[in-house]
Amino acid sequence: RRPIQRRDKLPHPAFRDDEIGQGSIFVKGSLYWYVTDYILCFDVTTERFNLIWVPKTPLMCGVSMGHSMLIELDKSLCFIIHDISSEILHIYKMQKGCVDEENLWKGFSIDVSLIGNLDSYYIQPLCVRSKKIYLRSGDGLVCYDAVSQELIAPVFSVRADDSFHFVAYTKSIVCLKELVGSSLVSILSDSYL
Repeated sequence: RRPIQRRDKLPHPAFRDDEIGQGSIFVKGSLYWYVTDYILCFDVTTERFNLIWVPKTPLMCGVSMGHSMLIELDKSLCFIIHDISSEILHIYKMQKGCVDEENLWKGFSIDVSLIGNLDSYYIQPLCVRSKKIYLRSGDGLVCYDAVSQELIAPVFSVRADDSFHFVAYTKSIVCLKELVGSSLVSILSDSYL
């Protein structure tokens, strides 16, 4: 038997801040964390951990300004890099059974300079519908057409004093009314559930 040693500080990787993106994300039977230079993956079925190296970009090398995050987009894990210096949003989509950087492929590079007020540091893809990618920005919701590779006019814009939040709707066999159990949900008519 090995005795347990007490330590005041345990070494740990630099996990990303929950304020920008999610701390962890669950996609297709695996739990993922974005950790400095790699993605930590825990496969729930096999109960094994894997490391997936993130793509090397000027942002990842500290040359450029911006942020990066993990999101679920179009039922796949995606690694997002918003390079503020070049005003480009890169979307890397993970292929099935991904174990290293070679299995990440760059799906899109979107010129976000046309989105108006880029004082908002935070631009995030929300969902993909009919070859269109919907992006949340500080100004509201915009749409990128993946076929024509151009931004479509904003879906809607917000004023400076407005507050908003978007949720991408996904069909489910779970009854939201029973799951939540909230009095607010019971007020809604069945046509909304």
